[in-house]
Amino acid sequence: MLRIAVCDDDCFFAEKLKGLISAYLKENRFKFEIDTYHAGEALLELGIGAVQYSAIFLDIHMEKMDGITVAKKIREVSKEVPIVFVTEHADYLLEGYRFSIIRYLLKNNADFKDNLRECMDAVMDKVGCSVEKRKFNFHEGS
Repeated sequence: MLRIAVCDDDCFFAEKLKGLISAYLKENRFKFEIDTYHAGEALLELGIGAVQYSAIFLDIHMEKMDGITVAKKIREVSKEVPIVFVTEHADYLLEGYRFSIIRYLLKNNADFKDNLRECMDAVMDKVGCSVEKRKFNFHEGS
């Protein structure tokens, strides 16, 4: 079972992102759970429990504790859990390299849904659950 965390202080966007991730996982027939956090502190209260997630989607700009700080604290516990930065600003693009994030998604990008699908493909590869599609052609006859 895949466990995904979405951490964003914008409740509307967090639900939208959760819905898009759910649609991807259902389409590819994965069993999953998605937990939503509206503050970085709430996610970090899990302590080492944060490594239970197959992926963590983090907003960078949040009220009290920003996503950069949250990513830093997660990396102190685990270098393995895939982290995706989801933000409205490209200002922190280079910060992602410091924390080995898997993708940096811009919320206001016109191609957000396509970028998220590609991101989810990368997450699935990273956690060893790659999506493989095969096409079979059947021909009638003897």
